[in-house]
Amino acid sequence: MKQDSGPLWSKAVVLSIFQELEVREKNIDEQNIPWASFFCVALGVYMATLDGSIVAVALPSIRADFGARLGLIQWVLSIYMLVITGLLLAAGRVADIVGQKGVFLGGLSVFTAGSLLCAAAPTAVTLIVARGIQGIGGAMLMAAAPAIVTATFPPSHRGRGLGLTGTVVGLGLTTGPPLGGLLLDLLGWRAIFYINLPIGIGAVAYGLAKLPPLKFTKPGQRFDLSGTLLFSAACATLLTASSKMGEHGSSPPYLIFIVSAILFGGFVLREKRAADPLIRLSLFKNRRFTFALAASLLTFISGIVSILFLPFYLTGVVGLSTSTMGMVMMVTPLVMMSLAHWAGGLSDRIGYRLLTTTGLIIRAGAFVAFILIDPDSSLALTFAGLLLLGVGTAIFMSPNTSSVMGAVPPQMLGVAGSLTAVARNLGMALGVALGAAVFDIALVKAGGTSIGTASLSNHPAFMTGWRAAMGMALAVCLSSVVISHLRGKDPERSDN
Repeated sequence: MKQDSGPLWSKAVVLSIFQELEVREKNIDEQNIPWASFFCVALGVYMATLDGSIVAVALPSIRADFGARLGLIQWVLSIYMLVITGLLLAAGRVADIVGQKGVFLGGLSVFTAGSLLCAAAPTAVTLIVARGIQGIGGAMLMAAAPAIVTATFPPSHRGRGLGLTGTVVGLGLTTGPPLGGLLLDLLGWRAIFYINLPIGIGAVAYGLAKLPPLKFTKPGQRFDLSGTLLFSAACATLLTASSKMGEHGSSPPYLIFIVSAILFGGFVLREKRAADPLIRLSLFKNRRFTFALAASLLTFISGIVSILFLPFYLTGVVGLSTSTMGMVMMVTPLVMMSLAHWAGGLSDRIGYRLLTTTGLIIRAGAFVAFILIDPDSSLALTFAGLLLLGVGTAIFMSPNTSSVMGAVPPQMLGVAGSLTAVARNLGMALGVALGAAVFDIALVKAGGTSIGTASLSNHPAFMTGWRAAMGMALAVCLSSVVISHLRGKDPERSDN
């Protein structure tokens, strides 16, 4: 009996994979797929994702142009993440109150206006302010986009729609660095912001004509300003503390973490008492919703660790050039872009839990590969880890997001969509903090002084910190496997 029970689930996956890969998808009625709405969402998502990956490439040029110190220029990236994370939940709630279409198109407009201000910024400080304006628009986009896809795609194709959104995200991440380099060489750093103008204007015009109203909340709902301020402050302090944890040699910001925890506690108390809260805490009684968000948080905590330390390993220990290192790092987003649509469509047919859990097990294999790396390892082992990371993440992400969005009523889609983005951003922030702390502790114990120096001249100390950080990531990833499996059985599939 035991020998037969093991392959049953894997046999089901294999059969479903072959069915999904059939050229003729007889059960899908293309007339039910809202391609016009999706194309509008795709334009906005691509623009926001492209901007996030393209700006990092331009930081050295921006710094040189303004003659600003590195600590100030880093805020060009940091302010964007702070504003988005702090306002996501508020933007989701506004979308539920006034309608997803208005918030999404408003976000596109604000983001496009912010891009124009960035391109014309005369000083580093005005550029940072303009990036904050972009962050406001980005929060509105990220909160409303999954809600629009969930509301417009029929339930039987929801995973497919969210998977296609994941493909667009992968496209933005993949094309950002090479496009950014091309624009920098030809036109200078301001061009990376000007490129958003035609995309944004075109997307707004198209969305006004094609997007349906998408308003599900009854009139009379009020906006919870107190809850918004508490949540934004809690996220801002947590992200600030996490960034300081990543600074080698700085004292751990325990006090800031405590302040953040107090603010989050105050937010929960406020939501319990509010007549119209930002988020109804009763949502978290639904295991499919809560455990899916928890699995997502843990997934991003573990995933950011490899992204944080791989560049140091590839350039310092292996000796790759920066451009070659960038090409190696593109393996994971390319794989994710290729598989996200397929994984989302497959989840429409066989459910969420099996796919998400299987994807996370594959991701655990990636961290095992990274732990086995040493200074003399072939690059093939690194490629294997990046490949497994991309495959596992693609198989997990779209079905998991579909699980979250399918667990809430239509009037809460905006909040649910914003929470998926909050889990992603906070997961990455916590992953940086935990990864940096574990790496530094192990590095110092092995006789190292700094990550840059160790990667170049003290490989044993660097590899000690590397394995400690990757071991932490593996432990977090295995925890996410358990959490994903415990979400409970999938709901009955709908053909509508």
